[in-house]
Amino acid sequence: MLFAGLLFFGADADRAAATTITWTLNASNFNDGGNVAGSFLWDVTTSSVTEFNFTVFGGNIIDFPSQTLSSSDVFYGVQKLDLGSGSHLLMFIHNTGLFTRDLIFNVTSFTLLDTPVERLQLVGGSVTGASGLVETFNFVPGTPITDPMRNVVGSPYLSAQVPLPAVPLPAALPLLMSALGFFRFFGWRRKRMAAA
Repeated sequence: MLFAGLLFFGADADRAAATTITWTLNASNFNDGGNVAGSFLWDVTTSSVTEFNFTVFGGNIIDFPSQTLSSSDVFYGVQKLDLGSGSHLLMFIHNTGLFTRDLIFNVTSFTLLDTPVERLQLVGGSVTGASGLVETFNFVPGTPITDPMRNVVGSPYLSAQVPLPAVPLPAALPLLMSALGFFRFFGWRRKRMAAA
């Protein structure tokens, strides 16, 4: 009974741990000297972003004033766009009603976000340029970007903490059995001493 309970609890905990993954952007610099940092929470079950928080600051502050993009603000949202041929855009959007300010990530496939890895490289594309991460305004898929745009220099990537493998239950079973045997031996010994 105890064994079955441990087995059920362990399986349930593994399922719960695997439903969301926190992806963190490595420290990234734009080609104008600005910076972007932050993370988002990816729901594996729904294949969507549930929470995010990015800070953009420095560089060309006339076109790109500092801001924090957060899922807790009603003016911010997320959109996924599949452009095909290994180009999948994850767009964090600030919609003011007059214009949108877009932080656009390019990954090879959205399914790659379902498995935590230490380094998930962003890939270049027709929208995101060579680096795989841009900030722009009023992005409309299928049209060239004419508004101000800045690219992240270098090789930006996302990272998620890779969970340590769980100790398999059969490996822990001998330890549990020896503990039960230990308690049974001392119970037997106490009963024998009381009888004597």
